[in-house]
Amino acid sequence: MKKPRISVIIPVYNGESYISRCLNSLKVQTFSDFEAIIVDDGSTDNSAVLAEKFTMDSRFSLLRQENTGAGGARNAALSHAVGKYVTFLDSDDALTPGCLEKLYAAAEENDADMAICGYYIYSGEKLSPKRLVKARGVYPAEKILGSMVRDITVKSNICGKIYKRELFTENNILFPLHMFEDSEIVPQLTARAKNVAVIKERCYLYTRRNGSTTSMSTFQSVEDYSLARRNARLALKKMGVKLPASMLFNAAQTAATTYFLHARLELGEIISALIGGTNEDTVKNNLSASS
Repeated sequence: MKKPRISVIIPVYNGESYISRCLNSLKVQTFSDFEAIIVDDGSTDNSAVLAEKFTMDSRFSLLRQENTGAGGARNAALSHAVGKYVTFLDSDDALTPGCLEKLYAAAEENDADMAICGYYIYSGEKLSPKRLVKARGVYPAEKILGSMVRDITVKSNICGKIYKRELFTENNILFPLHMFEDSEIVPQLTARAKNVAVIKERCYLYTRRNGSTTSMSTFQSVEDYSLARRNARLALKKMGVKLPASMLFNAAQTAATTYFLHARLELGEIISALIGGTNEDTVKNNLSASS
């Protein structure tokens, strides 16, 4: 049986409000030679029921597992993926109809190990366009990495990019199970690439939701972010990659952010105790909501 050219990996956890839109955006792709591997990561809502309807299309498959987080779900899908390329789509996000076609063409035509597109941030009814660089082109990995570690012009999100699957398989790269796993893995993948193609087109739609796990200022999220960035630096150093000055600056910035967020959370607990207020969890949630 002929293998699909692209494996699309979609982790799902309690995403019943978005999963149909997400998977429908795959069904209408102008590029049809893909497999979509949906991983229900222990959802307690109707996510799996809605996702299963799409498996009537032979390109879609559904795996079920106990909750391990996005990293564990992506690892499970990677073990089943057979495409030459792999890309990642979060269950609350979507693709424009030509997204896979444009990313695949950019990678193939330029013999690139990765291709990156621009994106929109979707919030309610508003679309905010985000472009990565001023012009499309092919860049050496070290140039992209220099921008990526600043997490400004080129984000270290795993989504909105296409990768040769061998970047994962030949280098034994798996996702960690803590939050901000993208920030740890994507720089390593980029450093392993020879060339990276960047297209001007904005074709990934990120949905910005209140209460997402990566936006909450909790002890755990702060610690996980710091851990992910530190692990990325250590992995690159072990690979012999010369760390850009911006990455060393980012290390100091991350350390400072971690310190002050911890201090902020602790202060919230102290104030709550002094006024006889709410418990620790409520204080953290209130701080998160005000971020």
